[in-house]
Amino acid sequence: MTLPHIALVSGRFKRIRAVFSESFANARPHSMSYDWFSESEVASLDRAKDVDAPEHVDDQSWRDLDMPAYLRRIGQRASLCARQATYRRLRRGAIAPGVVADLLQEHSPAELTALIEPAGPIREALRCASDDITPHLFHGARIVTPGWAERLWLAPWGLALVWTLQWLFAWPATVGIGATLAYVGLVGFVQIRLFPRLQEWKKLRAGLLLVLASARSLGELGVTRRGRLYGALTDDLAETDRLAALISGRLYDRFAAIAEYANLLAMSEYATLRASVERFESALPSLRRVYERVAECEADLCFLEHALSAGQLCVARLETDGGVVFTDLKSPLFDDCQPLSLRMSDKSLLLSGQNGIGKSTLLRAVGINLLVARAFGVCYATQARVPPVTVWVSIENKDSIEDSQSLYMAELLRAETLVKVAEAAGKMAFFIIDEVFRGTNNIESVAAGAAVLQHLAAHARVVVTSHNLVLGKILRRSYRPLHLVRTQGKGLILEDGLLPDTNGIALMGRYDFPPSVLREADRVRAWYADYVLQPGDFPLEDGAGREPTHSPPKVSAAFTSSSSNPIR
Repeated sequence: MTLPHIALVSGRFKRIRAVFSESFANARPHSMSYDWFSESEVASLDRAKDVDAPEHVDDQSWRDLDMPAYLRRIGQRASLCARQATYRRLRRGAIAPGVVADLLQEHSPAELTALIEPAGPIREALRCASDDITPHLFHGARIVTPGWAERLWLAPWGLALVWTLQWLFAWPATVGIGATLAYVGLVGFVQIRLFPRLQEWKKLRAGLLLVLASARSLGELGVTRRGRLYGALTDDLAETDRLAALISGRLYDRFAAIAEYANLLAMSEYATLRASVERFESALPSLRRVYERVAECEADLCFLEHALSAGQLCVARLETDGGVVFTDLKSPLFDDCQPLSLRMSDKSLLLSGQNGIGKSTLLRAVGINLLVARAFGVCYATQARVPPVTVWVSIENKDSIEDSQSLYMAELLRAETLVKVAEAAGKMAFFIIDEVFRGTNNIESVAAGAAVLQHLAAHARVVVTSHNLVLGKILRRSYRPLHLVRTQGKGLILEDGLLPDTNGIALMGRYDFPPSVLREADRVRAWYADYVLQPGDFPLEDGAGREPTHSPPKVSAAFTSSSSNPIR
């Protein structure tokens, strides 16, 4: 055979092999993009437990802190199950706290890299999961199969028997043809009735097998890398193998095209569907445990990977005395924000500052760091001492045409919720409030705000911002006033006391208002400032106007920055 003939035969053989591979092998999986899964799917694992539990962060607080943006920053390379575990931790606290914090304390960055790198291919395989299986694992979703499906295996044998008897006894051909047509009709009926349920089971089985394979691989890593990171999965290796054998289908079921032909000709998977689902349901407790352990392990791996690139992180000291200390606190939502430091002891904090200086960003930084400390034991700071509290936030209240609700009504509804939480949870709650009661006139805004803030501070710790500086006078017994200022050379700093200079009218000058409008605004401002902004001390409840006898706690207002960009 000449060389051209050899090349021709070889080329044909390669094409035949390619066709065979495409027809009978499973499609090669690929990683799902971050936006493939909805927020509802990411929250599914968290919803499996009581979402009204005291430690659970409520929906408005979650949105007001912009936690979806934070999850995107730390979970770009996370599988769905890892994102679900991270979401659950941030909303209700860690199931097994301290793993990430301990590893960050015990290992250098190089050692951590060596610890998490071998798990890379396993995590990449987990990212290929395209379906959320938690509804079947944790929410009671069922694949209901009729009882007659178990007897479908008799149909192909019956058809074979008819054809055999026709051949042996020379029955008319119409008998075999009629039996064949009846069988084809039965196959069509079964396909119509059971095809969606079979596809649902196949997706569930594929997801389960992927999780079980990942559990085994991560457990094997724990054999050589002892420690809390992989330890739980290492202890479960035998149970993982048992579950994989229980869930796996027959050998040809693992090849998509072959399984489809077998279903078309003999309804093989339809006949075994009910038994397969029953085996799955009998193993639910063990499957849930393995899923959670894989999710928790990968959540730790994802956060450790994030920590190696995040720069400034510290292990937080979780204490129950209610005090809060942040040194060089940063917001994880921005790469270039300026670090700030604050200390809170026996008083809540009333923050003021000029428009656009970064008060809301500071509030979100405090809230996110409190949640991250509770979930992973670390903070974006050089030093942190925080209580293990549930954070309640009121930043972005909005009016609603659909609910016939004005802005002030929305604020009242939120304030009502916070007051009830304060009375029930006490020091286990921490309140973050931005611009209390903006939706009504200035006098009633101050009155309602003072009453609510005073009540909250009597039960828990509060950090609140406001442009109503008179609140500093009214709330002086329970709130420490601080204000953000921008200085030459140091950037932003926190100073004691209320904001001395406002900038609302000055900002108007940056926009295209007529000069007459600016002059009139400044004239009214000067009159109103003399009339309202320089009040005397608000009388305390005893009517004597006496100040508290104890000296206020020292508040650290030392802020340094390596960046010229202020916190936004």
